Amino acid sequence: MSRDGVPVVIHDRRTGRIGCIDLDVKESSMGDLRRVYLGLGQVIPTLEDVLRVFPRDKLLIVEIKDRDVIYKAYELVKSHNMLENTIFVSFDFEVLRKIRELDEKTRIGFNIGDSEATTEALKLKEALNAYSVALPVTAPALVGWETVENYMKQARSIGYKIALWSPMGSKLEETIELYKRMKNLYDYAIVNDVIVEGSAVKEQ
Repeated sequence: MSRDGVPVVIHDRRTGRIGCIDLDVKESSMGDLRRVYLGLGQVIPTLEDVLRVFPRDKLLIVEIKDRDVIYKAYELVKSHNMLENTIFVSFDFEVLRKIRELDEKTRIGFNIGDSEATTEALKLKEALNAYSVALPVTAPALVGWETVENYMKQARSIGYKIALWSPMGSKLEETIELYKRMKNLYDYAIVNDVIVEGSAVKEQ
């Protein structure tokens, strides 16, 4: 969220990796952030920008990284009548608890970043009525295929949808191969390269 309270769609806390100016998102006004040129006529979008043009027949994944933006993000999605095809996801489980307090039915999903989170997500499935659990597509390289497949089966057995997400910096060719190998094990994917990775996932 920007300094003046606008929910912003950006992966990093700072703009330097993707733009011509290095700004701290939370300490910058939306006006300042709009001046960060991304190339090809693009600027940093707000959540409102995305909601105005997002296809109503597609699944929208809204990842929340800042607890201060929870209420505004939820209300924006609700105001655009997009709750039914939106999943709010986060690595911060407290964010998901807060969203559940706002709405007992909207879909929420756990993004998994470490082994402790895998256990916690299973424990909280029923308490939070969570919809999905998302693992890094590179998980097999870290803990082994058997561990990942067993976890997916356990999560699915208690009602979870299974998602995979692509870590920043992972090699494109390797992630595509991993998505292909796990094609029957997951329900949706959160990718970095929507053209190349997205096409590979869609083909499955």
